[in-house]
Amino acid sequence: MTTPTPDTPVTLPNGIVADPAIHCFRDGKPILKTDGTPKLKPGRKPGTIVAKADTAPAPESAPAQALAPAPVEVVPTVTNAIAPVATKQAEPEKKAAHLATMTAVVTRTFGKIGLPESKEEPLEVRTFITPPAHIELGYGLTLNIGNYESARVDVKLNVPCYREEVDEAYEWARKWAEDRVRREVKEVRAMAAPPKSNPF
Repeated sequence: MTTPTPDTPVTLPNGIVADPAIHCFRDGKPILKTDGTPKLKPGRKPGTIVAKADTAPAPESAPAQALAPAPVEVVPTVTNAIAPVATKQAEPEKKAAHLATMTAVVTRTFGKIGLPESKEEPLEVRTFITPPAHIELGYGLTLNIGNYESARVDVKLNVPCYREEVDEAYEWARKWAEDRVRREVKEVRAMAAPPKSNPF
């Protein structure tokens, strides 16, 4: 029983490749010449290109052509280089904005049974990154306006500020409230002054 000829090339121990298409085989093994190279089939020459089944056969008279090696892409290697590591930077924490209004409340009361006249004035709206502290300051003054009558003036001020600004905010609020009380007292005295008598 004979071994069939292989369909694929066989590499010999000496590194030579025996191709069944151009070399002689017996019992599945290539037939070697005295120099250890495989014996060529009749009509074949070393270097003959053997066509694959899905391509047209090369003409016998064509000169032997060496297969051009496939282009090799040379990739430069970098030694002792540290590859950059992509790191995702933490997004800054979004803090809620705090809106605070600085307000002043001025109250005037005339006489013992007089109804208080009060008004609230928003002075400024300020945005804070952190919850603000508040300075609240009040001044009150009772005035004798004559004829057994009296008037009361009250000024209250609310000032939002950062905690590190408390002392500065207090001094500003105190000065503002004192100036406002003086102005209110001046207006109350002008309202309470008796009309000038007509000389005619």
